[in-house]
Amino acid sequence: MIRLSSADWQRIAEAARRAYPEECCGLLVGTVDETDGRAAARVTRVLATENVATPSRRDRFEIDPRQQFALLRALRGTGEAIIGHYHSHPDAEVAPSAVDRDRIFDPRLFWLVVAVSPPRISGAAWLPDAAATTFVPVPLVIEP
Repeated sequence: MIRLSSADWQRIAEAARRAYPEECCGLLVGTVDETDGRAAARVTRVLATENVATPSRRDRFEIDPRQQFALLRALRGTGEAIIGHYHSHPDAEVAPSAVDRDRIFDPRLFWLVVAVSPPRISGAAWLPDAAATTFVPVPLVIEP
């Protein structure tokens, strides 16, 4: 399960609206509790990042590594970590795409996918499977 505030959800949705018809992307900062053997995450903040994907940002995303490394440095010693990322799918489903499956690099990171078909926006959360070859759905809880 992954929890985030309605304010953070609105930030992500607005980033997806602004980027349309291209994909937006960003990082999820928070904590993960695995005491019962299942990951339960709480997002404490979101950081919109530049999508530096080439040749097309219409069907793929790449988080600006400079922004990611700066955030990693800023989080040292805070008890928070990068626990995942989000990106949008313009005029597509909330399910991870084949491009997403090919780009799994850390099976511990949550993926929040936001489908944008104006004016409709929806989201779903995912975790890579143990082999990092596909995704498993994760309950997404948006809290007031």
